[in-house]
Amino acid sequence: MSRIRLKHVARRIWRALRSPLLTAKGMSITGRMGSSDAAHVFVCGIPRGGTSLLATILASHPNIAALNDETHFFRIRNYQYLELPTVDRAMMRRFLAQSASRAEMFDRIAQHTLAGKPGSSRFLEKTPGHAISTGPILAAYPRAQMLVALRHPLDAYTSLMRAANLPSLSPERFGAFWANVSLHAQAAPQERLRIVRYEDLADDTEREVQEICTFLGLPFTPVLLDPEAHAAHAPDYVKHGNHQRIGQSISASSVGSWQGTLEADKVVAIVAQCRDAMQVHGYEVPEL
Repeated sequence: MSRIRLKHVARRIWRALRSPLLTAKGMSITGRMGSSDAAHVFVCGIPRGGTSLLATILASHPNIAALNDETHFFRIRNYQYLELPTVDRAMMRRFLAQSASRAEMFDRIAQHTLAGKPGSSRFLEKTPGHAISTGPILAAYPRAQMLVALRHPLDAYTSLMRAANLPSLSPERFGAFWANVSLHAQAAPQERLRIVRYEDLADDTEREVQEICTFLGLPFTPVLLDPEAHAAHAPDYVKHGNHQRIGQSISASSVGSWQGTLEADKVVAIVAQCRDAMQVHGYEVPEL
Protein backbone atom coordinates (compact mmCIF):
# COMPACT_ATOMS: atom_id res chain seq x y z
CA MET A 1 0.00 0.00 0.00
CA SER A 2 1.38 3.42 -0.96
CA ARG A 3 2.24 6.08 1.61
CA ILE A 4 -0.55 8.35 0.31
CA ARG A 5 -3.06 5.51 0.57
CA LEU A 6 -1.91 4.71 4.12
CA LYS A 7 -2.34 8.35 5.16
CA HIS A 8 -5.82 8.38 3.64
CA VAL A 9 -6.83 5.20 5.51
CA ALA A 10 -5.35 6.50 8.75
CA ARG A 11 -7.28 9.77 8.39
CA ARG A 12 -10.55 7.89 7.87
CA ILE A 13 -9.93 5.71 10.94
CA TRP A 14 -9.12 8.77 13.07
CA ARG A 15 -12.29 10.52 11.94
CA ALA A 16 -14.38 7.44 12.63
CA LEU A 17 -13.00 7.13 16.16
CA ARG A 18 -13.54 10.83 16.76
CA SER A 19 -17.26 10.73 15.87
CA PRO A 20 -18.34 7.07 16.04
CA LEU A 21 -22.10 7.72 16.19
CA LEU A 22 -22.11 10.06 13.21
CA THR A 23 -19.84 7.72 11.30
CA ALA A 24 -22.24 4.85 11.92
CA LYS A 25 -25.18 6.99 10.83
CA GLY A 26 -23.36 8.12 7.71
CA MET A 27 -22.67 4.54 6.71
CA SER A 28 -26.10 3.23 7.69
CA ILE A 29 -28.18 5.38 5.36
CA THR A 30 -26.14 4.30 2.35
CA GLY A 31 -28.00 1.00 2.67
CA ARG A 32 -31.39 2.71 2.72
CA MET A 33 -32.19 4.42 -0.59
CA GLY A 34 -35.68 5.52 0.41
CA SER A 35 -38.01 7.32 -2.00
CA SER A 36 -39.29 10.78 -2.78
CA ASP A 37 -41.85 12.44 -5.03
CA ALA A 38 -39.50 15.35 -5.79
CA ALA A 39 -39.15 16.11 -9.51
CA HIS A 40 -35.39 16.61 -9.55
CA VAL A 41 -33.34 16.87 -12.73
CA PHE A 42 -30.23 14.69 -12.86
CA VAL A 43 -27.50 15.44 -15.40
CA CYS A 44 -25.00 12.65 -15.94
CA GLY A 45 -23.07 10.99 -18.74
CA ILE A 46 -19.59 10.18 -19.94
CA PRO A 47 -16.53 12.17 -18.83
CA ARG A 48 -15.87 15.12 -21.16
CA GLY A 49 -19.22 14.45 -22.77
CA GLY A 50 -20.77 17.87 -22.21
CA THR A 51 -22.30 17.36 -18.77
CA SER A 52 -20.85 20.63 -17.42
CA LEU A 53 -22.03 22.59 -20.46
CA LEU A 54 -25.51 21.06 -20.24
CA ALA A 55 -25.83 21.67 -16.50
CA THR A 56 -24.60 25.26 -16.84
CA ILE A 57 -27.10 26.01 -19.61
CA LEU A 58 -29.98 24.66 -17.53
CA ALA A 59 -28.78 26.41 -14.37
CA SER A 60 -29.48 29.64 -16.23
CA HIS A 61 -33.19 28.80 -16.30
CA PRO A 62 -35.18 30.84 -13.76
CA ASN A 63 -37.11 27.72 -12.66
CA ILE A 64 -34.00 25.65 -11.95
CA ALA A 65 -31.66 25.81 -8.97
CA ALA A 66 -28.39 23.90 -9.37
CA LEU A 67 -25.57 23.02 -7.05
CA ASN A 68 -22.25 24.65 -7.77
CA ASP A 69 -20.41 21.33 -7.81
CA GLU A 70 -20.72 17.61 -8.47
CA THR A 71 -21.97 15.61 -5.48
CA HIS A 72 -21.29 11.96 -6.42
CA PHE A 73 -24.09 11.54 -3.88
CA PHE A 74 -25.38 8.14 -4.91
CA ARG A 75 -21.88 6.69 -5.17
CA ILE A 76 -20.61 7.78 -1.74
CA ARG A 77 -20.23 5.18 1.02
CA ASN A 78 -20.25 7.55 4.00
CA TYR A 79 -21.85 10.99 4.05
CA GLN A 80 -20.21 12.23 7.24
CA TYR A 81 -17.58 14.26 5.39
CA LEU A 82 -19.55 15.32 2.34
CA GLU A 83 -19.14 19.07 1.80
CA LEU A 84 -20.46 21.27 -1.01
CA PRO A 85 -19.89 24.93 -1.89
CA THR A 86 -23.36 25.97 -0.68
CA VAL A 87 -23.63 23.44 2.16
CA ASP A 88 -20.88 23.56 4.77
CA ARG A 89 -19.84 20.55 6.81
CA ALA A 90 -21.83 21.58 9.91
CA MET A 91 -25.04 21.91 7.92
CA MET A 92 -24.35 18.66 6.10
CA ARG A 93 -23.96 16.88 9.43
CA ARG A 94 -27.32 18.25 10.55
CA PHE A 95 -28.91 16.98 7.34
CA LEU A 96 -27.31 13.59 7.97
CA ALA A 97 -28.52 13.41 11.57
CA GLN A 98 -32.08 14.32 10.50
CA SER A 99 -32.29 11.85 7.60
CA ALA A 100 -33.32 8.21 7.56
CA SER A 101 -32.37 7.47 3.93
CA ARG A 102 -30.29 8.68 1.02
CA ALA A 103 -33.33 10.19 -0.68
CA GLU A 104 -34.29 12.15 2.42
CA MET A 105 -30.82 13.58 2.88
CA PHE A 106 -30.54 14.44 -0.81
CA ASP A 107 -33.89 16.24 -0.64
CA ARG A 108 -32.65 18.34 2.28
CA ILE A 109 -29.73 19.48 0.13
CA ALA A 110 -32.15 20.18 -2.72
CA GLN A 111 -34.51 22.22 -0.53
CA HIS A 112 -31.61 24.28 0.79
CA THR A 113 -30.44 24.98 -2.77
CA LEU A 114 -33.92 25.88 -4.01
CA ALA A 115 -34.35 28.32 -1.11
CA GLY A 116 -31.26 30.15 -2.35
CA LYS A 117 -32.81 30.94 -5.75
CA PRO A 118 -36.21 32.66 -5.42
CA GLY A 119 -38.70 31.52 -8.05
CA SER A 120 -36.99 28.19 -8.70
CA SER A 121 -39.05 25.02 -8.47
CA ARG A 122 -36.77 22.21 -9.68
CA PHE A 123 -33.41 21.15 -8.35
CA LEU A 124 -30.64 20.09 -10.74
CA GLU A 125 -27.72 17.87 -9.77
CA LYS A 126 -24.85 16.96 -12.06
CA THR A 127 -22.50 14.00 -11.57
CA PRO A 128 -21.27 12.12 -14.67
CA GLY A 129 -20.89 8.84 -12.75
CA HIS A 130 -24.58 8.71 -11.85
CA ALA A 131 -25.09 7.51 -15.43
CA ILE A 132 -24.48 3.95 -14.22
CA SER A 133 -26.91 4.36 -11.33
CA THR A 134 -29.89 5.41 -13.42
CA GLY A 135 -32.07 2.49 -12.31
CA PRO A 136 -31.85 3.02 -8.52
CA ILE A 137 -32.09 6.81 -8.82
CA LEU A 138 -35.16 6.80 -11.06
CA ALA A 139 -36.79 4.12 -8.88
CA ALA A 140 -36.26 6.25 -5.77
CA TYR A 141 -37.56 9.37 -7.53
CA PRO A 142 -40.60 8.39 -9.66
CA ARG A 143 -41.13 12.01 -10.79
CA ALA A 144 -37.46 12.83 -11.49
CA GLN A 145 -35.97 13.03 -14.98
CA MET A 146 -32.47 12.39 -16.27
CA LEU A 147 -30.39 13.90 -19.02
CA VAL A 148 -27.52 11.66 -20.13
CA ALA A 149 -24.77 13.40 -22.09
CA LEU A 150 -23.03 11.38 -24.79
CA ARG A 151 -20.23 12.35 -27.13
CA HIS A 152 -18.33 10.44 -29.78
CA PRO A 153 -16.11 8.24 -27.60
CA LEU A 154 -12.94 9.08 -29.53
CA ASP A 155 -13.52 12.82 -29.23
CA ALA A 156 -14.40 12.45 -25.55
CA TYR A 157 -11.26 10.43 -24.83
CA THR A 158 -9.11 12.92 -26.74
CA SER A 159 -10.56 15.69 -24.58
CA LEU A 160 -9.97 13.65 -21.42
CA MET A 161 -6.30 13.18 -22.26
CA ARG A 162 -5.87 16.93 -22.67
CA ALA A 163 -7.62 17.80 -19.41
CA ALA A 164 -5.58 18.54 -16.31
CA ASN A 165 -6.50 17.44 -12.78
CA LEU A 166 -8.86 14.72 -13.98
CA PRO A 167 -8.48 10.97 -13.37
CA SER A 168 -6.98 9.16 -16.33
CA LEU A 169 -8.58 6.05 -17.79
CA SER A 170 -7.11 3.47 -20.10
CA PRO A 171 -8.71 3.36 -23.57
CA GLU A 172 -10.21 -0.03 -22.72
CA ARG A 173 -11.81 1.18 -19.50
CA PHE A 174 -13.10 4.33 -21.14
CA GLY A 175 -14.69 2.41 -23.99
CA ALA A 176 -16.25 -0.07 -21.57
CA PHE A 177 -17.64 2.76 -19.45
CA TRP A 178 -19.10 4.44 -22.55
CA ALA A 179 -20.86 1.20 -23.49
CA ASN A 180 -22.08 0.73 -19.90
CA VAL A 181 -23.58 4.23 -19.84
CA SER A 182 -25.37 3.43 -23.09
CA LEU A 183 -26.83 0.20 -21.69
CA HIS A 184 -28.17 1.93 -18.57
CA ALA A 185 -29.68 4.73 -20.65
CA GLN A 186 -31.41 2.33 -23.00
CA ALA A 187 -32.95 0.44 -20.09
CA ALA A 188 -34.69 3.53 -18.67
CA PRO A 189 -38.20 4.66 -19.73
CA GLN A 190 -37.98 7.26 -22.50
CA GLU A 191 -40.30 9.66 -20.66
CA ARG A 192 -37.88 9.66 -17.74
CA LEU A 193 -34.51 9.80 -19.48
CA ARG A 194 -33.29 11.71 -22.52
CA ILE A 195 -29.95 11.26 -24.23
CA VAL A 196 -28.26 14.53 -25.21
CA ARG A 197 -25.54 14.13 -27.79
CA TYR A 198 -22.81 16.74 -27.53
CA GLU A 199 -22.71 16.99 -31.32
CA ASP A 200 -26.41 17.90 -31.49
CA LEU A 201 -26.05 20.46 -28.71
CA ALA A 202 -23.07 22.07 -30.44
CA ASP A 203 -24.49 21.94 -33.97
CA ASP A 204 -27.92 23.48 -33.26
CA THR A 205 -27.95 24.68 -29.66
CA GLU A 206 -31.29 26.47 -29.80
CA ARG A 207 -33.19 23.52 -31.23
CA GLU A 208 -31.63 21.06 -28.79
CA VAL A 209 -32.23 23.27 -25.75
CA GLN A 210 -35.84 23.82 -26.81
CA GLU A 211 -36.34 20.06 -27.05
CA ILE A 212 -34.75 19.57 -23.62
CA CYS A 213 -37.10 22.15 -22.13
CA THR A 214 -40.07 20.37 -23.71
CA PHE A 215 -38.86 17.08 -22.24
CA LEU A 216 -38.56 18.65 -18.79
CA GLY A 217 -41.88 20.46 -19.06
CA LEU A 218 -40.23 23.86 -18.69
CA PRO A 219 -40.82 26.98 -20.80
CA PHE A 220 -37.98 27.86 -23.16
CA THR A 221 -36.34 31.21 -22.49
CA PRO A 222 -33.65 32.90 -24.64
CA VAL A 223 -31.42 33.37 -21.59
CA LEU A 224 -30.54 29.70 -21.95
CA LEU A 225 -28.57 30.61 -25.08
CA ASP A 226 -26.69 33.53 -23.52
CA PRO A 227 -22.96 32.79 -22.91
CA GLU A 228 -22.84 35.52 -20.25
CA ALA A 229 -25.64 33.78 -18.35
CA HIS A 230 -23.72 30.50 -18.65
CA ALA A 231 -20.60 32.14 -17.19
CA ALA A 232 -22.64 33.59 -14.32
CA HIS A 233 -24.03 30.14 -13.44
CA ALA A 234 -20.86 28.13 -14.08
CA PRO A 235 -19.69 25.91 -11.21
CA ASP A 236 -16.52 26.71 -9.31
CA TYR A 237 -14.53 23.87 -10.87
CA VAL A 238 -14.80 25.58 -14.29
CA LYS A 239 -12.08 27.91 -13.03
CA HIS A 240 -9.62 25.00 -12.90
CA GLY A 241 -8.96 25.27 -16.63
CA ASN A 242 -10.69 22.12 -17.92
CA HIS A 243 -13.82 23.97 -19.06
CA GLN A 244 -12.44 27.12 -20.61
CA ARG A 245 -15.11 27.26 -23.33
CA ILE A 246 -18.01 27.58 -20.89
CA GLY A 247 -19.10 31.19 -21.06
CA GLN A 248 -18.11 31.41 -24.73
CA SER A 249 -20.30 30.94 -27.78
CA ILE A 250 -21.09 27.25 -28.28
CA SER A 251 -19.62 25.78 -31.46
CA ALA A 252 -18.95 22.42 -33.06
CA SER A 253 -15.25 23.18 -33.60
CA SER A 254 -14.10 20.27 -31.45
CA VAL A 255 -16.25 17.66 -33.22
CA GLY A 256 -13.95 15.16 -34.92
CA SER A 257 -10.89 16.42 -33.05
CA TRP A 258 -9.70 12.84 -32.46
CA GLN A 259 -8.76 12.47 -36.11
CA GLY A 260 -5.06 12.99 -36.60
CA THR A 261 -4.60 13.21 -32.83
CA LEU A 262 -5.53 9.91 -31.21
CA GLU A 263 -3.09 7.05 -31.71
CA ALA A 264 -4.35 4.08 -33.74
CA ASP A 265 -3.95 1.58 -30.88
CA LYS A 266 -6.13 3.73 -28.62
CA VAL A 267 -8.77 4.03 -31.35
CA VAL A 268 -8.85 0.25 -31.74
CA ALA A 269 -9.04 -0.34 -27.96
CA ILE A 270 -11.94 2.11 -27.45
CA VAL A 271 -13.99 1.03 -30.45
CA ALA A 272 -13.60 -2.64 -29.53
CA GLN A 273 -15.46 -1.93 -26.29
CA CYS A 274 -18.31 0.24 -27.56
CA ARG A 275 -18.76 -0.42 -31.29
CA ASP A 276 -22.38 -1.60 -30.97
CA ALA A 277 -23.32 1.21 -28.60
CA MET A 278 -21.86 3.80 -30.98
CA GLN A 279 -24.09 2.55 -33.77
CA VAL A 280 -27.16 2.60 -31.51
CA HIS A 281 -26.63 6.32 -30.89
CA GLY A 282 -25.87 7.24 -34.48
CA TYR A 283 -22.08 7.50 -34.27
CA GLU A 284 -20.08 6.40 -37.27
CA VAL A 285 -17.63 3.64 -36.45
CA PRO A 286 -14.23 4.31 -38.05
CA GLU A 287 -12.71 1.70 -40.31
CA LEU A 288 -9.84 0.05 -38.48
